[in-house]
Amino acid sequence: DLHSFPTRRSSDLGNSFADGQPHTCSLRIYSLSGSLVLSRPRTLLAAQSTIQFGSLTAGVYVVQIHADSPKHSGSTLVRFIGK
Repeated sequence: DLHSFPTRRSSDLGNSFADGQPHTCSLRIYSLSGSLVLSRPRTLLAAQSTIQFGSLTAGVYVVQIHADSPKHSGSTLVRFIGK
């Protein structure tokens, strides 16, 4: 299972895989209007990792993480706060 959670920095997203193993993932971030605003294909995420999205403007986004296994994939809504 994939678990995503907020971090102390408002522009970061924490992630962990329940099996404790790293996974190759593709990351996609969409605005609420459905526009793709960021894509990172074939990224290796450690069992516990932080994804930094500092270049995004403040707002609410949909974050999709597609891992090498369907049970380690997921989507979440994230609100980034401006600096």
